[in-house]
Amino acid sequence: MSSKEALNFVCNNCGNRVLRWQGKCFNCGAFNSFIEEQVPTTISKSSTHKHVHLQTKPLNTVIYQNNYRIPTSHKQIDELLEGGLIPGQLILLAGEPGVGKSTLLLQVMENLPCLYVCGEESAMQIKLRAERLKINTDKFEMIEETDVDIITDFLTENNSPHKNKVLIVDSIQSVFSSQIKSIPGSISQIQYCATLLREVAKKHGYTVILVGQITKDGYIAGPKVLEHIVDTVLFFEGDKRGNLRILRVVKNRFGSSNKVEIFIMDTNGLLPADTYLKSLIAERVIKSSGSALAIMFEGNRPLIIEIQALNAPSQYGISRRIVNGISGKRVEMLLAVLQRRVGISSNQFDIYINISGGLKVIEPGCDLAVMLAVVSVLKNKPLPKDMIALGEVGLLGEIKPINRHQDAIKEATKHGYLKIIDYRYANNVRDLIKKIFI
Repeated sequence: MSSKEALNFVCNNCGNRVLRWQGKCFNCGAFNSFIEEQVPTTISKSSTHKHVHLQTKPLNTVIYQNNYRIPTSHKQIDELLEGGLIPGQLILLAGEPGVGKSTLLLQVMENLPCLYVCGEESAMQIKLRAERLKINTDKFEMIEETDVDIITDFLTENNSPHKNKVLIVDSIQSVFSSQIKSIPGSISQIQYCATLLREVAKKHGYTVILVGQITKDGYIAGPKVLEHIVDTVLFFEGDKRGNLRILRVVKNRFGSSNKVEIFIMDTNGLLPADTYLKSLIAERVIKSSGSALAIMFEGNRPLIIEIQALNAPSQYGISRRIVNGISGKRVEMLLAVLQRRVGISSNQFDIYINISGGLKVIEPGCDLAVMLAVVSVLKNKPLPKDMIALGEVGLLGEIKPINRHQDAIKEATKHGYLKIIDYRYANNVRDLIKKIFI
């Protein structure tokens, strides 16, 4: 070890640095996340800054082009990014292994000149996937290299034919630099490689897409600082055992950061999920009790969902609450309100709650629909087929308007649901249930 270098320990989850190894990171709470790295402790004379005369630039003199966005081969991605890609933009596409990140990139870049850095997969593997998806690869070019210094030197060549293209690095955890004395995927390597690629993107007009893996705790594998380096962060979510995928923008320096697109994964790749979501509602059993419609929001997008409830006699006097797609504690609270404020008890039954389609509800705007579904199955009386329930229920039994209430009403009326049950129909759950079931 050089005299100019010293050992310290870096949290592989959040980037926190300490002098000694410790079992828990007190910055992010992760266990066994510290790895040993060598860092420079002094600065050589050759690396000191020189005196440079800077010139200011008035903001009103900055000129930009209105058509600077590059449309992709995917209409939903263009809408998500508000028009397409931008030269010099650095994008992070993060998601769990196997969720479909590489498949999404192949479909999005089908008709664009693209330079693909193969880090985790070989060119043969990518070729086989492209043939399976029937994607035109005439404009795809591959680089089977993981040394970021070699890659950036190739990109910055004066006579390089690859300028003004899209560069995909799959993944950022697989590339490394020999200038950094740590393993690929470490904090120092990821931060250095991402910064170097950002400089190339800004200087030479590349649109760089970095693929980032997600840990089992839901964090981007490596540092949180990676999110600060890039211009746009896209999270690709979904259950690998199911076929529903959600792509959301959590950061965007060139547009809105509250947009969501939903896809379906099948043998032909990723397809828009609009038809699938409509079929979930169209195929519901209208004459059966225990079904209620509600509206949830995925980012800025309203979705009509079906909430199903089922009751069964409890055994040995112990009632169970089994839920799928919604918080179990929230359901227990709603059942307690139903018993205390309305007088409808479910203690003698096992209650099952399910959200159709594998969607997950985290907002309280579906409280009223859950209660109506439970009352419907307990009374064995179906709800009207054109009814949608919108409302948050408080502990006093009051009904509150949901977030973005008017947008939810517009979505309901657009699909022909004219009977909207909300706080205007009745200001408390007791009166509302009497109006519907009596």
